[in-house]
Amino acid sequence: MDILGQVVFNPNSKPNQPSEDQGIRDIAVALQVIGDTSLVGEVTENGIVVNTDASGNFLFTGVTAGAYRVVEAAGYSGTISETGDWTDNTSISVTPADPLITAIIGYTGDAN
Repeated sequence: MDILGQVVFNPNSKPNQPSEDQGIRDIAVALQVIGDTSLVGEVTENGIVVNTDASGNFLFTGVTAGAYRVVEAAGYSGTISETGDWTDNTSISVTPADPLITAIIGYTGDAN
């Protein structure tokens, strides 16, 4: 199966994606096996990390059935997959973290 999504700049924190929300490129996103669900913060389990494309989209392919978490992994310093192919998964340590966004080019609305 494939797992896909988009990381967007949502200045008004609305739950549905308004048309003015823009995708954010080059955000590290991790798909990671959920092991010990009592753990909070950094988790080391099998997984794979990709960067979002120019439109903020990410894609993991060939994912086998199981329990996973998808998290933004700002500051991740390991290998970034170019393909998102699950067969390339390996043991990774990821601490879910929001990226530091300093500027969104071309946004003309108000931000909360």
